[in-house]
Amino acid sequence: MFTSQVFKAIYFPDYKNINLKSKSLILAFGKKSKDLYNNIFDLESNEIRNLLGTDSYIELEQRAKQEGLSVNTY
Repeated sequence: MFTSQVFKAIYFPDYKNINLKSKSLILAFGKKSKDLYNNIFDLESNEIRNLLGTDSYIELEQRAKQEGLSVNTY
């Protein structure tokens, strides 16, 4: 059953350069994005990075900013 919010951790090798206290980006999924979560919940970090087209958190963050979005939304 889908609760109000679930989370998915994605490891990026360069994320620890941005956030020294964490090794992974934690994405939050609410009820509106449950279908997306259901499609990726069993994927490993490298599979998700491949879908995103980058192994770099810094690049992902730059793309999101160019679109005017947060990384989680992007």
